[in-house]
Amino acid sequence: MRPGMSSNVKKPAFKLNRLFVIIPAIGLGTKADADSDKQFIEVDGIPVIERTLNAFKEFETQLSKAGTTLRAVIVTDEAYVYKINGMCRYKKYEFIQNVVSGGATRMESVWKGIEALSDLPFPPTDEDIVLIHDGSRCLIDEDTLERCLESALTFEIVAASVPTNSVAKAAEPKVEAPASAPAPVEEEPKMSALGLDLSKFPSLAGRLGKTDVPPIARPGLSTQAPVEEPKPIFKPAPSPVTAAPEPKTVTSISSNREDIEVQSPQLFRYSKLLKSYVNGIKRNLDAADDISLAEALNFKVRFVDGSVSNIKVTTESDAEKAEKILKSQEAQQ
Repeated sequence: MRPGMSSNVKKPAFKLNRLFVIIPAIGLGTKADADSDKQFIEVDGIPVIERTLNAFKEFETQLSKAGTTLRAVIVTDEAYVYKINGMCRYKKYEFIQNVVSGGATRMESVWKGIEALSDLPFPPTDEDIVLIHDGSRCLIDEDTLERCLESALTFEIVAASVPTNSVAKAAEPKVEAPASAPAPVEEEPKMSALGLDLSKFPSLAGRLGKTDVPPIARPGLSTQAPVEEPKPIFKPAPSPVTAAPEPKTVTSISSNREDIEVQSPQLFRYSKLLKSYVNGIKRNLDAADDISLAEALNFKVRFVDGSVSNIKVTTESDAEKAEKILKSQEAQQ
C-alpha cells in the first residue's frame, strides 16, 4: 500500500488485455548544479527513476489480478541506457521490455518510445491504450493511475491534471500563427537526418485517412521525379541560403486548460497517438507535452483528477519538497 492511500479504495475491474507504457527519463537532474550523477537524484535514499518504476511495479501487480499485462519501454540519455538496463534486471522490473536512447527534446524522445513499442514482438494495435508518464514524476500514486486508466477505457485521450492559478497561467506567452493563407500540404515525411523513420508503421497513410499517399521514400529506391534531400523531422536542416523556420510552439487550444496544470500520465488510443505525433512532425511543432499535439488536431482530451503530490523532481530542491510530501503522507497513516 502506497503512503496516503486508503485500504478501502475499491479497485476498478479493468477490462483490457494489455497496457503499453512509455517512460521518458531524459535529463533527470540536469537542472541541478552538480555533476552528471545527478541524473539519478535521490528522494529519501531512492533514485527518482527507481521510485517511478517501483510505482509501476505495484500498479502491474494490481493489473495482473484483472488479467491485464503491462509492457513498458524507457527512453533515456544514451549514456544511461546500460545503467538503467542493469537496474531493471537487478530490481526485477520484468514489465520493462526495452531501454532505448532518446533525443534532444521530450517530443523526439517520446517518438523514440513509440518506435520501441512498434518493435515489440506483439506491438500495439490501433485500439490499444498507451500510457506516457514522465520518469521525473516519481511520486505518482496508484489511485491517479487507476483513475486515468479507467477513464481511458471510455475516452480516447486522457490526461491527469490539477487546478492551478488561472492568472499565472494566462500570463504565460502564447505563440499564435500569423493570419495568412493556409499552409501548403506537405509531402509524407521521409527518413529524417536523425533516423526517425515513419516507415516503421507500414499502414501510416491509412491511419491518416490518406489512401492516395504514395509509399514513403527510402534511400536507394528509384522515383519518377527527382526527390529532394531528406529533411530533419525535429531539427531544421541547415541551409546555405536562408535559415530554416524555427519549430512552432504548440499552446493550449482547449479553453479549460487555463485553469489546470496538466501532469502525466497522459493516455492515448494508439491510433490517436500516432496521428498526433505524425501531424506534429509534419508541421514541425515543438510540444511540451503529448496532449498538446492531440489538441493541435482538435482531438477531444478528457482531463482527470491528478494529485498535487505528483510533482516533477529534477533538482535537489525538488527532491527536498518530495521528501516533505512523503513524510506528510506517512504521518497521515
